Amino acid sequence: MASGAGLPKRLPLLITVTLSEFSGPAERMRTRASAFSPSTALEVYAFAHRVRGWFAASAGNPVPAEQEPRARSGTPEDRGFRAPAGEREFYAQVRACQDGGEVRAGVDCHLLPSGFRGGPGNEAGVKLWLSNGGDVYGENRPGAEPATCPAETLRNLRDVAAARLADLPGDIGLNRPLKTGRLIRALARPGRPWLRVDLPVRLLAPAGRLDGRRLRDLHARLETILVIWSRIEGWI
Repeated sequence: MASGAGLPKRLPLLITVTLSEFSGPAERMRTRASAFSPSTALEVYAFAHRVRGWFAASAGNPVPAEQEPRARSGTPEDRGFRAPAGEREFYAQVRACQDGGEVRAGVDCHLLPSGFRGGPGNEAGVKLWLSNGGDVYGENRPGAEPATCPAETLRNLRDVAAARLADLPGDIGLNRPLKTGRLIRALARPGRPWLRVDLPVRLLAPAGRLDGRRLRDLHARLETILVIWSRIEGWI
């Protein structure tokens, strides 16, 4: 776990959890004992108690209260937020938190549905995608909008994730070959980088069914990755 002596109570990060990949029943992978659903993403990315801001939304709609992750403290500050109905209000709340002075970067978190293997030539799949809207090295693409965070910042996160997830098969991919990133492009600004994280749901079900222990393990690893990355960037 990332918590412990000498660590800040809260990382200077703003986390959004986007649930749109699971907005339809066709994208839910049901098994005999469990099902992947929007609440699965909320459990994996339940960092409300560890970051300066935490928001969740499903295609601009509120996350049902019963699906909010349980925080380790009962204070309102630790319970995170539910996005209001309407994308405009959602972005306004996220920007208000971002501009509060204690946020250094934003991370938009997703679960990637089963079946996306990373494109031709990548038979083993990718165990984690990191995106800033740039090329496969995180650099700006010619003729495209600027990347939403510096390439070095993205690659630093890749290197930390590669070390902490080394025992899992696959690589850490940069900028998945699908059109994504509307949220991070809308929120990124000079001095406030944003990037996107996509975790394939297959990592939560190594035997074809949701594994609670694997889910908790990946949650803990991701938290540790965020702490180490924040240190490398000089944010803590």
